[in-house]
Amino acid sequence: MDVFNPDTWEQQWADFMSYPYIMVTGIAITAGVVWWFRGFQIKIFEGRLKLATEKVDLADRAKNEVEKQFRAYKEEVASGGGNDALAARVATVEAAFAELAAASNAVRTALTGDIANFRGTVE
Repeated sequence: MDVFNPDTWEQQWADFMSYPYIMVTGIAITAGVVWWFRGFQIKIFEGRLKLATEKVDLADRAKNEVEKQFRAYKEEVASGGGNDALAARVATVEAAFAELAAASNAVRTALTGDIANFRGTVE
């Protein structure tokens, strides 16, 4: 079959016109499958976007907590608090930083993770 030969294209067109119902049915089924797959991908994208938004909100709250704890630590230092009080405050700040790191990793996973992580949000 020579695709550059016009006779080949004329023969293909004649064959297509000889069986239009079969060809149109095949095209319609293919179009339906493509349309369904497009909708499925949109659902996956929307699920990822929703999950990422939730994780970003969680990270923002964790960042705000770190800022709050660090301000409290600075006030404690400025007021001349004792070593025990400062040590307790440092532990609180460290816990807030750990929470922020976990939230940041959750955002990263939500944005770059595989589809298996998002099955619950798509359904």
